[in-house]
Amino acid sequence: MKKNIITYVIGAILIAGGILLLINPHGSINSIVKCIGLVLGITGLVKFFYALYSNSNDKGEAIFSGVVNLTAGLILYLNSTGATRLISIVLGLWLVLSSASALVIVAIGNKKNLLSNKPFIVNAVKLLVGIIIIVTPVVTWIFTGLAMGIILIIIGIYVIISGMGEKSIYKVKVKK
Repeated sequence: MKKNIITYVIGAILIAGGILLLINPHGSINSIVKCIGLVLGITGLVKFFYALYSNSNDKGEAIFSGVVNLTAGLILYLNSTGATRLISIVLGLWLVLSSASALVIVAIGNKKNLLSNKPFIVNAVKLLVGIIIIVTPVVTWIFTGLAMGIILIIIGIYVIISGMGEKSIYKVKVKK
């Protein structure tokens, strides 16, 4: 019974987080980025000081990793808006480059009836979406928050529903 309560609580937290993202996608993503920055910064400090005071052989790697984590954490925490916009631009560039290369491959392989070819149409749409993302990263940022909110709500509902049917899953008879 205790496990079911935890499952319901986790599902409710996921649904609440999804609703928060739907209500305020811009502010919620900023908060998520700040939390990630805070966690990275704390992790970096812990790694750095652990490496300084430990007697392990990989002190250099641990110090370097700690400094990198601390730096990335500070960047994300202090400039969450810029970091989120940068993620949108990188996503847009990836879509443009991957779809453009796929379009060339599809066009070379099938010169007849390009407009009726599914991979051609899918990659043309991906190219268009990538260009839109690059040109308007703020709009993408807001839609990313909305999409994350919907996904969290769906996962939360799934967790709660799977928790309800959990009793019948674990009933197994073992023969000796």
